[in-house]
Amino acid sequence: MAALAEPVPGCWMVALPGTDGKQYVYRVYAPRDALPGDLFWAAFHCHDGDARLPRAYDSFDAAEIWRLPLLRDRTVPEG
Repeated sequence: MAALAEPVPGCWMVALPGTDGKQYVYRVYAPRDALPGDLFWAAFHCHDGDARLPRAYDSFDAAEIWRLPLLRDRTVPEG
C-alpha cells in the first residue's frame, strides 16, 4: 500500500483592515495549497477573538494574503 503524501506546511500572512484605520497582520500556518478563503477566516477569527482590538472588516476582498517562503525555497547568492 502506498503512503499518502503529507501536505507541505506553509506559513501565510493575512492582513485585515480594521475599523480604526489600522491594518492587522496575522500569521496562519496552513498547507501550501490552502484556499485563500480558509486563510482569511482563520485570521479573521483570530482577530475577532481578541476583544482588545477594534473590529476588522469581514470583507474577503479587503484582505491581503501572501505566503512566506520556506527556508529551502530561498536562494543564497554565491560568492
